[in-house]
Amino acid sequence: MLKQSVVLLFILLASSLYAQDKKKDSTKNNPVIQEAKVNYKALGTDLPAIRLKTTDDKTINEADIKSSGNLFLMLFNPNCAHCEDETDSLEKHMDLFKKSKLVMVAGDKMKEYLVDFERLHSVRRYPIIIGLDDAGIIDKTFQYTALPQINIYSPEHKLIKIFFGDTRIDSLKPYIQ
Repeated sequence: MLKQSVVLLFILLASSLYAQDKKKDSTKNNPVIQEAKVNYKALGTDLPAIRLKTTDDKTINEADIKSSGNLFLMLFNPNCAHCEDETDSLEKHMDLFKKSKLVMVAGDKMKEYLVDFERLHSVRRYPIIIGLDDAGIIDKTFQYTALPQINIYSPEHKLIKIFFGDTRIDSLKPYIQ
């Protein structure tokens, strides 16, 4: 009986090893390509694909945000008092943004609130791009520390600095071109 158990155990072990070798061989013939996970929240990483919908249903993508200066990506909530204050501060200093671009991104479910926000803050008077996230950029870049969050990207769209919450214009000036 013991001899039969040992033989059975040996057969099971051998078939298990054979199955593992078979799996390895099948992956060689059928490689599965997995997309590398990128931590877009880390300094030095590229800006993920951006696609925004404006309140009048226009689409904004990478071609629309190219500039020779740094890119300021402000993740915000149109109902957030801190975000409103930051917007007011940036509007007062838009004359500093000669080469840099300011892009404001709200969550994709915020359309009705964004319409009111645009009206109250007159953001369309300024060279500010504002829209609703249509490509998951908030999930990829927002660190859930405080609103607003301002990510600053180089002209090559590499992340160079992140600011959280109320940010004084003096802190932003070294990055504005």
